[in-house]
Amino acid sequence: WYQRRVRELENLAMLFLKELIKKECWDAMEVKGKSLTLFVGDLEVSNFPLCKQTEEQIAEVERVLGQFSHEQLVDSELGGGGGDEDEAGASASLYGSHSLKYCKDPVQHSQFQLHTNQRKRDQIVLIQNTIRKLKNTFNKEFDDVHASKRQEILRVSERTERVKQILVDLKSDEKVSIPSFKSIEMPETFLVVEDSEIPFEKYLSPEELAAELEKERWWNRI
Repeated sequence: WYQRRVRELENLAMLFLKELIKKECWDAMEVKGKSLTLFVGDLEVSNFPLCKQTEEQIAEVERVLGQFSHEQLVDSELGGGGGDEDEAGASASLYGSHSLKYCKDPVQHSQFQLHTNQRKRDQIVLIQNTIRKLKNTFNKEFDDVHASKRQEILRVSERTERVKQILVDLKSDEKVSIPSFKSIEMPETFLVVEDSEIPFEKYLSPEELAAELEKERWWNRI
């Protein structure tokens, strides 16, 4: 009895740890991390995992973006900031970012406009927002390729089943492999334990064993 109680407590502790890890590393993610691999080869490309933004973070981004839009409107009404700032916006070395090449309308101040500490803090928020937009843009392209690979696997699998049938008709022992996703490409599979992953025979209580025998007898009578 004592050993059974110890095992139950150990299992309870493992369940608690599992739920804690799942909450911190899975439920808290807006975009789950996954990878794409070649059908043949070791090349691997990963997406960008993203945590969910808190309400405070969203409110701060909206505040800074609103302030930025207001300042841009005031500058335009006053006639702009001059040619030097326009030239700085077109130069990555002066603008401080290459995001212009990869992101539509990146919202950032020119480095010539970072005079006050508050504006420097706002610039940090704007840069973080731009980085998140760039990651989301990449993740969308990643998901498109992931979906294309899924369709390709389904198409190849259908043809492979036909090839297997032909080999059976020819009485050939040649083996044909069916392509499939690896575990790193389907992270949700980490949350599911298949029976084949358990190397031990499932324990059945006397009541469960009697129910299984009764079920087997019922199927034999049909």
